[in-house]
Amino acid sequence: MKAAVYTEYGPPEVIKIQETDKPVPGYNEVLVRIFASSMNRTDCGFRKPEYPVIIRLINGFFRPKISILGSDFSGEIESTGKEVKNFAAGDKVFGLSAGKFGTHAEYVCIPENLCAKIPENVSDEEAAFTVIGAIGLEGIRLCNPTFGETVVVIGLGLIGLITAELLKANGCRVIGYDFDSEKVQIAVSKGIIAFNPGAGTD
Repeated sequence: MKAAVYTEYGPPEVIKIQETDKPVPGYNEVLVRIFASSMNRTDCGFRKPEYPVIIRLINGFFRPKISILGSDFSGEIESTGKEVKNFAAGDKVFGLSAGKFGTHAEYVCIPENLCAKIPENVSDEEAAFTVIGAIGLEGIRLCNPTFGETVVVIGLGLIGLITAELLKANGCRVIGYDFDSEKVQIAVSKGIIAFNPGAGTD
C-alpha cells in the first residue's frame, strides 16, 4: 500500500509517499481502506517538534518510531478481526487511531471501539473531521453559551476554527484571535470577527 512516510524530524519535505506493508487486523480490530484523513496540529508537532525533548522521549530521540502520521479518518472496512461484533466488510466508518497514528495511508487497522458508522447523508471528508470537531463541541457544551451571547475563541487553528463555526451556527457572536494572520483571514472569510493581536489591532 502507499503511505505518507517520514523517517526523520523536520519540515514538510521529510514526508515521502512510499510503498509499505498492508496491515493485518488484530482480533478486535477492523482493517479500513482510507477515503479521507485530516492533517492537524498533532501531526505537525510530531513531524517537527516544538518541544523536541518531550516528543523525542515519546517517539524516538534520533528518528521517529512512528513513521506514518494521521489520527482521524473516514473509510470503508475491508476485513475484520475474529472477535469484532459490530462491523462487517463494506461498512463505511469514521474514527480515531488514538496513539497509534497511521491514517495517512491507504489502509489502517483500528480497534472496533474507536470506530462509528457514517450516516448516509455525510460525506467522507466531513466524517474525517468529526473527531476534531467533537473536541470543540465538548468545549462548547462545557461553556453552555446561550443564543446571542458573545464567545471569544483563542487560537484559530483547525480545532479553534471548527469551534468558532459551531458557535456561530449556534447563534452566538464569535470573536476569535490568533497570532497567525493567515488563520485570521480564513476565519474572517467564514464570517467570524477575527484579529491578530500582534498586528497592532485595537
